[in-house]
Amino acid sequence: MSKVIPLSEPNFSKEDRKLLLESFDSTFISSSGKFLDKFEDKIAKLTRSECCTLTTNGTSAIHLGLKALGVKEGDEVICPSLTFIASINPILYLNASPIFMDSDEYFCMDLEKLKHFLTKHTYTNKMGTFNKITKKRISSLILVHVWGNAGKAIEIVKECKKRKIKVLEDATESLGTKIKKENLYTGTIGDVGCYSFNGNKIITAGGGGAVVSKNKNLINKIKFWSTQSKSDPFNYIHNELGFNYRLSNMQAAIGLSQLKRLRKIINQKKELRKYTEKALHSKGYKLYELPPYSDNNCWLFVMKCKSSERMKLLNKLNSNNVMARPVWGLCHKQRYTKQFQSFEIEKSEKLLKESICLPSSSGLTKAQINFYVNLL
Repeated sequence: MSKVIPLSEPNFSKEDRKLLLESFDSTFISSSGKFLDKFEDKIAKLTRSECCTLTTNGTSAIHLGLKALGVKEGDEVICPSLTFIASINPILYLNASPIFMDSDEYFCMDLEKLKHFLTKHTYTNKMGTFNKITKKRISSLILVHVWGNAGKAIEIVKECKKRKIKVLEDATESLGTKIKKENLYTGTIGDVGCYSFNGNKIITAGGGGAVVSKNKNLINKIKFWSTQSKSDPFNYIHNELGFNYRLSNMQAAIGLSQLKRLRKIINQKKELRKYTEKALHSKGYKLYELPPYSDNNCWLFVMKCKSSERMKLLNKLNSNNVMARPVWGLCHKQRYTKQFQSFEIEKSEKLLKESICLPSSSGLTKAQINFYVNLL
């Protein structure tokens, strides 16, 4: 096949173009305009959150989310090693330190190892929870819902709450995924949740992020910081450090239009996943199972393979214009993160060696799936 089969490309409609041009014609193309307010309202309503604010990307959403939760210099933040590095960098922006945790069979934070770490290696008093080794305060935890899989958010939030540890849900890959029993969307269970609208996500705004919370004061603070902390906008008075992290009105127009089709896109992804599973089965391969406790958005399809054949398969697929990719290099092994504490990282290592990310676009055709499966 001469045309490249992308890993995850956006799915645009005529309505997307229409709203984008409406924003363009309004001349409100930067950090103010009606589409920003409308997009925020729709996200809050969809996720059943109290409020929402938009940011330039998922990374800035996590950065301001952690800052709003009170993460300070010298603090520690529990986080997974198996995630994209953008989940981790905001910890370092705040001069805090990550504590890397292992993953479970669904690529999300291992609940049992987390409980073991908290029980055996921390202590809690009226000031919070502290690391027995470093004596530093563990102020927050980042739970990443990897590939659109829901992590065990209910249980993790419960463990953290009794230890005065705040929880930020990195739901940048899992917009639309729900925990079945509680009927709660990922991103709405912890203290704050963050979404991404990057070009490869379930819906896109050509970039962009969002923070949701039931705490209106917290969201207002994040919005204040994201627009350069203007204490007096008319006279340009700034009483604290701010950031240029506000999404543009043009991007919000695209995002708003895309959000209207979220359920349709998720249903398309579910059908494509079923077809991919069936096709892979005929070649002796399979996708990793989805968590039975969640209704998944099926953002990315990840195939299980033998570690000995992974690079051979990746090379063959990519040499035939199929954009298959490995899982990210583990965060605790990056050059600038090796100095930080990690706790019994084992399952993540195995998942990394035995996984291939396959093309998963919502516009993928059965012919494209058959083509790349036949290469295996």
